[in-house]
Amino acid sequence: FFDPGLSPSAVSCATCHVANLDFTDGMKRAASLTGVSLRNTPTVLDRAWSGRQFWDGLAAELEVQAKFPLESPHEMASSAP
Repeated sequence: FFDPGLSPSAVSCATCHVANLDFTDGMKRAASLTGVSLRNTPTVLDRAWSGRQFWDGLAAELEVQAKFPLESPHEMASSAP
């Protein structure tokens, strides 16, 4: 969560999910590595209890959702498949 080595751009999950902001970034739209801001940063608190992930329910399971930011060129910019 705090390891910037998860991203070639030295971005960790904690870059956007800030503890003293209730694990959000406190912004209307999330900052982006590419300048494209697709959505805001939801809290990570109690996500396991939610029946759907992302604001629009894009991922039904937390395990599926966790891959999106890692693989997105706009978020963590990993080239992992």
